Amino acid sequence: FPSHDKRILNDRVPLKVGDGFYATWQETPEGKMYTVKEADRRMVILFSVFLFAAVTIIIGGWVGLRALLSLVASVLVIIYALLPQLAHGAPPILTSTLFAALILAIAMGVTHGLNRTTYAAFGASVITILFAILLGEFFVTAARLSGFTDDASTILNSSTGGTLHMEGTYRDWE
Repeated sequence: FPSHDKRILNDRVPLKVGDGFYATWQETPEGKMYTVKEADRRMVILFSVFLFAAVTIIIGGWVGLRALLSLVASVLVIIYALLPQLAHGAPPILTSTLFAALILAIAMGVTHGLNRTTYAAFGASVITILFAILLGEFFVTAARLSGFTDDASTILNSSTGGTLHMEGTYRDWE
């Protein structure tokens, strides 16, 4: 912040002197007014991630390491493949189902290897996902849910030009 402007509004984020934080600003008749949005939590989050990874590897050994690699691969698939597809208007149920099967295949194959037990677990997991989709479809239709729950869903829909299917039912596959 500029050294001559010391006005910062903070009535909800507990901070101590020296804490990092994120802020926004707006012009007021008296000049810029800064508002604290959130404390900077990056170091705590990074520490917890590294601690989780270390404990997973210590307890799980090579299987734990492979599971972590599968987790990283899953997150990358979601960020770089699934979300762009949904943002471009792909049917959410069908697309999510296909990517869930892909992620399961990667995770199970990398973590446990390709064997009969893994194939059986994969098949059972895919059947469970399909059953959950059918059950979800039934209840979404029965309850007449629209997918618009708050301002955030409306903003998300309008900011993508209406390409997201907020209801996400099988009718979107057509």
